Amino acid sequence: MHTQLPTFTSAQWTVTTLLDSISHELLSDTRCAALRMFAYAVTEPGWQELRSSILHWLGRRRHRTAVVYAGTDHALTDPDALRAMLSDGVEVRVMRTYHGIYHPKLFWLLGDQTHRVWVGSNNITREGLLHNVEFATLIKADQSSPELDRWFQEVHNASEPFDEQLVRSYETERRAYAQKRSTAGTFTWSRREEPPLPPTRPAATSGGRMPRRSRPRTLPRQAHLVVQTGDLVVEIMPRETGPDGKQIQLPKEAAVRFFGLQNSVGASRQLTLSPIGTMQSRTLTMTLFGNNTARLSITELDYRDRPCVIIFHPQGRGSFAFEIVQQSIFPARYRRLLSLCGNQTRADSRHWSIT
Repeated sequence: MHTQLPTFTSAQWTVTTLLDSISHELLSDTRCAALRMFAYAVTEPGWQELRSSILHWLGRRRHRTAVVYAGTDHALTDPDALRAMLSDGVEVRVMRTYHGIYHPKLFWLLGDQTHRVWVGSNNITREGLLHNVEFATLIKADQSSPELDRWFQEVHNASEPFDEQLVRSYETERRAYAQKRSTAGTFTWSRREEPPLPPTRPAATSGGRMPRRSRPRTLPRQAHLVVQTGDLVVEIMPRETGPDGKQIQLPKEAAVRFFGLQNSVGASRQLTLSPIGTMQSRTLTMTLFGNNTARLSITELDYRDRPCVIIFHPQGRGSFAFEIVQQSIFPARYRRLLSLCGNQTRADSRHWSIT
């Protein structure tokens, strides 16, 4: 193979442009028929970052296929991510028969005389595609190599097609494992510092144009909320978590004052939530429980994100943008936001504030 093109383009501690590189190639490709993805870890937020580009590529030509070979080691892969990919038309295979740890991070776009192979450290996770310090290389070639073909065949033989019974088995064991480790939170060295946040930038494009309805979204992927008057800032602790760490329990006073929930047990209200930097939104029902908390399930939240702070910003008519600020990724910003939170329902409970 030839023409090695590193996807890292910045001298700052930001992220590689792997996501933009893949989107660029998928947008401009007219010759390839298959996309193969190999990942040690796959999460639903990670899939959402790739989804529009891959679905656009699949829809531009008949008989194209996309397949993911997902690992389950260390319980990092999210079962709901595999379900989401399958429902979007991606073939999902889970690794079953192999030695050691299944640890590759590789994307392979292939056709009769065109091959694009991205090899790097990025998993199909939000952190791996957006936040972490990663590195990846794009290799372009007009043909594959016997070694790569043999490696692929070995991986394929070690995997099995997605099966709900298999995934439920993994999901049950993963949940039990998560509950054991969720109370500790993610380790972050106390001496760690972080550089200033980079300026928000739009995703790179290839210069080509697509029909408006099918064009992948190009909103800034690294947007951050600046806390404004009237925002809710709430601490999310390792404890009091639901399955996979996605559930949060908001203090009753915060839910009543900020979200407009009625102050009576069993009261509920529908909310529209949108992660900052995307056009994705979903409607959830918030309900007030007898323990003076209101519960929400945040898809983008994971037990590995805890401890963190979530900023909620009102957008009108029951709609709210939000951002998760993890201690492990943004330690200085996490500390600054936590310092804004002066309210507590009781000793040792989460801190919160409406600014």
